[in-house]
Amino acid sequence: MITKAHVLAEVVRTAKTNGGVPLGRQRFYTQTGIKEIDWIGKYWARWGDATRAVGVYPFRLDPFLPFFGRAPTFWAAFSEISACFALMRPDTASSKARR
Repeated sequence: MITKAHVLAEVVRTAKTNGGVPLGRQRFYTQTGIKEIDWIGKYWARWGDATRAVGVYPFRLDPFLPFFGRAPTFWAAFSEISACFALMRPDTASSKARR
């Protein structure tokens, strides 16, 4: 019988070997032999719930980084893009003020 503690320990172990990033469900199964049926519905509803339970989060590439050179918040990026469009429309008050 697979216990919750065993699954969590394996999540931590495999995440450490993967540079601190948790494995996906299929790769976790191939490396540990723990099937989805052993934990899904018993301990967690989703794989992300299991990884968050031990404090490891999947790596997410920031889509704004290549464009802005930093990771701004959504609203900062939105205001920068809006300003670019305002400059392209010569009839707007903001573009007249910038001339």
